[in-house]
Amino acid sequence: TQIVDWITTDKNTKVSYVAMEVQTLGTMGTVLPTMLLVLTCILLSVILGRLIKQESVVIGTLYTQGFRKNELLLHYMVLPFIVVAVAAIFGAAVGTASAKPMIDFMLSAFPMPVIPLAFNFWVVLIAALLPIFLILSSVFFSIQTVLGLPPAVLIKGGTTGTKMYFSEKLIDFEKYKGKIKFSTKFQIREQIRNVSRTVFLLFGIVVATMLLLYGLTMKSSIDYLLDKGMKELYNLKFEYVFTEQKTGAPNVDEEQFNAAYVTLKDNEEINFYVTGVLPTTDKIVLKDKKGDKITPNQTVFTTILAKKLGVQIGDTVNTFDAETNIQMQFHVDAIADTYAGEFVFMPLAQFNGLMGFKPDTYVGVWTDTEKVYPADEIRSTKSIEGVIEAFNILIGQMSGMIYGLTVSAFVIGLIIIYLVSAMIVEENRTVISLFKIFGYTQKEVSKLTLDSSTVIVVFGYLLGVPCLMASVGALYNSITASLQLEMPVRLSVSYILFGFVVVLLTFYVAKFFCKKKINSITMSEALKAGNE
Repeated sequence: TQIVDWITTDKNTKVSYVAMEVQTLGTMGTVLPTMLLVLTCILLSVILGRLIKQESVVIGTLYTQGFRKNELLLHYMVLPFIVVAVAAIFGAAVGTASAKPMIDFMLSAFPMPVIPLAFNFWVVLIAALLPIFLILSSVFFSIQTVLGLPPAVLIKGGTTGTKMYFSEKLIDFEKYKGKIKFSTKFQIREQIRNVSRTVFLLFGIVVATMLLLYGLTMKSSIDYLLDKGMKELYNLKFEYVFTEQKTGAPNVDEEQFNAAYVTLKDNEEINFYVTGVLPTTDKIVLKDKKGDKITPNQTVFTTILAKKLGVQIGDTVNTFDAETNIQMQFHVDAIADTYAGEFVFMPLAQFNGLMGFKPDTYVGVWTDTEKVYPADEIRSTKSIEGVIEAFNILIGQMSGMIYGLTVSAFVIGLIIIYLVSAMIVEENRTVISLFKIFGYTQKEVSKLTLDSSTVIVVFGYLLGVPCLMASVGALYNSITASLQLEMPVRLSVSYILFGFVVVLLTFYVAKFFCKKKINSITMSEALKAGNE
């Protein structure tokens, strides 16, 4: 049997692509739940801390009646334990039940047989116990902080009087007296008086932004890969590779090329294609970073290959052909800015000279017309439009994930913003009542109390975008290391604006619900607080 082509499975993209998808899902299945779990711990810690603080008078009274700290701690831990335990067990059960349909859906994208589901009892057990342990730990420390105060302080409401926090001292408002409006000063103080609440809101918006834009970043990256890579590099429709080398001139509507799959001399794990093309070819379009066209009458490395090898213009690369054991040295004359793959392009005659072939030898042709050759003459056939269509199908399969992440991000952002806004309202009930006594309208009161978070929401979104780009870049670098392909990290301006609109919409929806709480506060609240 004559072997016309061979490649190891670890270098075969048809094999490694599936491994890349599995690794991507595994990475996301670890990172995403961890982020949500951390967010949940912070969320419950902040909420329960404030709820317990509201009962400080009751706790102080119970202390004076002889109740011990451990008894009160156990009392306040019971309800969180029941809620978290039921939710964790229910979540583990739902996750286990939905695993089979999810795997069936994912396998629909690959020509692979559906294998039986491997059930691991310890994984399910850890999935249920880990959230219980982490969430209850955060709740424990939150409750412990309040219970650790002296009974005399608790009976007074958990505070010893008017206290200026360190964060407030950073800004000398007296210095800007008359220069800053009261509304602006009030909103700034509302944020810096409670740093933990502000940090929680900021972190929540960052997580929601990353969830919202993750799928859109993948779609934008693939779109950029197609436009900047496949569509821009290949000015042709079909590629035909023959089983044997040919000489002479091909048909009029065909353009010949020759190629070899070479290995780096100093590192046999690095392989790439070297393609010999006509110096006057218009089938391969090469450009530098400035957008200027590069004529392939010289040795041209693609950007991702130059980056992988760590070479620049003027360097030399030593390789050998594993099939013929011919050693070759390539001089980097130019670097083409393309993401289509790890390639070297050079004049056909020069390539044939290095390989020991006749100057007019070629192994394949490029054409814009679909051809029919005898089966024993063709090694492979590639349709550029077919490759692009395959990427488009992949993007279509991502639609469900993109929509799901968008909805999840909206819900998470809504919950976080609503809870923080509700905290602001509850902590300022007396102040809101005084505003109403002084003649402020409902609209003015809402603006003073709720709009103080606007800057934090906007800053959180702006911070979430670079955090997302950095995390996606690290993910792409880890999953494409074995592929002859590099995924660029791109996020179009339209998607950034779309995400910003969604976050602002979430903020205004949360404000709408909190306005009802403000409207329910009466002017008598301030009088009651004074009497108490």
